[in-house]
Amino acid sequence: MSLKKHRHDDRKATLPLNSDARSSPSACSCSPLGTVDRQTGCSQVTGQCECLPNVAERDCSACQPGHFNLQSGNGCERSVPAHSSIAEFSTIYRWEL
Repeated sequence: MSLKKHRHDDRKATLPLNSDARSSPSACSCSPLGTVDRQTGCSQVTGQCECLPNVAERDCSACQPGHFNLQSGNGCERSVPAHSSIAEFSTIYRWEL
């Protein structure tokens, strides 16, 4: 009786830099509200979605600090500074016109 040696392939599959299945590029799902042109795909290298202005997170699902009101196609608006009143803000804006 002769035994045959089985050869095992020692090569490993090449994975992206971020090989975690939850955040791998193939598993990304970008928020259409926060992405440029309502994209749902992301970078094959980094897994980052292409976010609108002032939008944060890898999937473009939240506003950056100091911003609010995420709207599709527009990104997020800048918050009025806490030390300013709405009246002060509108007066400044009027003078700039």
